[in-house]
Amino acid sequence: MLHHQLPVLLSRVAGLWRHAFDLHHSVGRMIEMGSYYIQTSPRIFRRGFRTSNSSRKTGGHWDAGEGPLKRPLLIHYHIFKNAGTSFEWALEQVIGDRLQIFDSPQPNGILSPADVSEYVARRPEVEAISSHHATLPPPRIKGRQVFSSILVRDPITRIRSIYAFERLQQASTPGAVKAKELDFQRYVEWRLATTPAVLCNFQVHFCCQTKEQRAKRAPVPITLDRAIANLDLVDVVGTVERYEEWLGLAQFLLVEAFPGIMLRASRQNVTNTALISPAEKQTVIEGLTDDLGPALVDRLMEGNELDMRLHQVADAILTRKLAETGNEIRLRTAYREASSNLPERFAAPEPQTIP
Repeated sequence: MLHHQLPVLLSRVAGLWRHAFDLHHSVGRMIEMGSYYIQTSPRIFRRGFRTSNSSRKTGGHWDAGEGPLKRPLLIHYHIFKNAGTSFEWALEQVIGDRLQIFDSPQPNGILSPADVSEYVARRPEVEAISSHHATLPPPRIKGRQVFSSILVRDPITRIRSIYAFERLQQASTPGAVKAKELDFQRYVEWRLATTPAVLCNFQVHFCCQTKEQRAKRAPVPITLDRAIANLDLVDVVGTVERYEEWLGLAQFLLVEAFPGIMLRASRQNVTNTALISPAEKQTVIEGLTDDLGPALVDRLMEGNELDMRLHQVADAILTRKLAETGNEIRLRTAYREASSNLPERFAAPEPQTIP
């Protein structure tokens, strides 16, 4: 009788084995995806822990197990020609020489998060750092609550601003020399032929670069995903075109860690193309086409595809943070403006006095 049931038993054993194998595979996949999610979800897993009495507006992060940190440190990632000098001025008005510019002695140098940590260890009195050469992500520094900030700019308007700046710059760098020798079109052609990275996807490159790859003389892979992941680790992200809103958000997020801080908007080191409104965008493109010709403009647009996408992401992050913190709720503003413009017949009636 057993030999009659043996095929059935073998079939059931095989079925159980397949189920066990599928379960093992599913668990392994869940672990793999969970690990990937941790690595690619910085908002949840990499932000560190907030102080127990902090509200949603506070930023900064530190290593687990350190407890609440008392010494704040702001690191501003200063992309060339992205209003960083204006922000440095605003910080200097409130913290003076506790703001330090920390750059590599080499024009194209790179400072790793470890370099920044070592600098802060040597200069514990420093409360803010602005750097053209510091690389993302922001470091975790023992004993300091680290805040970070960055501004991204429309890459096309940034190109003309670079040219205007280098024409006025009192320096002997190749760019400054060529800007004084050449008109705008020939300057752009020279840059594209010699150092195209200065004009093309520069900001994505800034957000992707690492000191380790530079030391290995390996090309830094320019990927938008990597740039966005690093951008997502920064506390105060915004665009140059919305500088005042970004500065207001910085004020809101930093005031708890820096009691009494009051950041004032002022334009420093500004060229005539530093800030434009969306309504002026068409004029800018028309002006570029007149100066450079449509073929060269097309090359610049194609060469800055990733930067344009990164700019849109930065703008969206700023909009989201303003809404999350309640600093700017556009629907509320629109309704209030509409309400203030209602005809008189909708106005609230004057209170009547009963004799």
